[in-house]
Amino acid sequence: MGPIAASFATNLGFRPEAFLMAVAIGAGCDFLTPVGYKFSDYPHLGLPLSFLIILVSVPALLYVWPVR
Repeated sequence: MGPIAASFATNLGFRPEAFLMAVAIGAGCDFLTPVGYKFSDYPHLGLPLSFLIILVSVPALLYVWPVR
């Protein structure tokens, strides 16, 4: 996914660092899928973590690695 994200960013005229870090954060979010639980437990366990990651990582990406 990294080369695709870098190519996509370059084609849009953006710096690829933020896109590459977004891919790295997304790849590191394997804890969002609860292992050993029923599928119906996912909304209770994984959904709050997903929202937390979105709320923290998107502003952090834009602050630390600006796209322009």
